[in-house]
Amino acid sequence: MSRQPSIIQSNEYLEYVQGKRGLESIRKVDLKALVDTGATFPALPKDKVDELNLPISGEAEAEVVAGKERVKLVLAIVHNSSD
Repeated sequence: MSRQPSIIQSNEYLEYVQGKRGLESIRKVDLKALVDTGATFPALPKDKVDELNLPISGEAEAEVVAGKERVKLVLAIVHNSSD
C-alpha cells in the first residue's frame, strides 16, 4: 500500500478543532514524497511552506547533505493517507 503525504496548515486545523472553521476551508498540499518516520524534523519544500503560509516557530541546527546547517522550523501537520 503506497502512502500520499499531505501538509496541512496547522493554525487553520486548530481553528477547525475549535469549531471556528469548516474542514473544507483548511489549506493543504498533497505531495509525492517519501516520509522518513525516524527523522526528528521532516524537511518540507520551501515553495510548499510559502504556499501554505506555515508559521515559523524557530531555528535549529540540522544535519544536511552539505553538513550542519541552521534551518527554520515551521508548524505543520504531515498526514499520510492511503492512495
